[in-house]
Amino acid sequence: MSSAPTDCRVPDPSDKLDAKADGQFQQVNRRAGYGDDRLDRIIATARKGWTLAAGEGLVLVQEIDRLRKGKEIVTSMLYEQVPLLNQLQDENANLKAILAALREPSEKVLLAAVEAVRYGASYAALMHCIPAAVEAAEREASV
Repeated sequence: MSSAPTDCRVPDPSDKLDAKADGQFQQVNRRAGYGDDRLDRIIATARKGWTLAAGEGLVLVQEIDRLRKGKEIVTSMLYEQVPLLNQLQDENANLKAILAALREPSEKVLLAAVEAVRYGASYAALMHCIPAAVEAAEREASV
């Protein structure tokens, strides 16, 4: 038997170095295809002004190209919709004008309403009838 102490409770100094190295390795484990999003890391590196690794510039350029293409698609879709939006605005303005004319009907509107009523209605009756119908339509539309 050996006379060397065999006390297991004595810490091995190399264990501290191994534990420190293990902790650092886990934080720096950034091999290609593992861990964090590569693009996010590259952007963070570029924002700090650090030098990019080989191939990382290409990743940034590809992302810029992808975003530009998406912007072009959205812009072209928007320009295609502008005529439709203009048409809707014109139609909306026209409907507002019609509604304003019905709220306070002119003599021309009232005469047209009298002529349209099959059994003939008095001018005075339609003077109250048309605004009442407009109010009812506004209430119904706002529900």
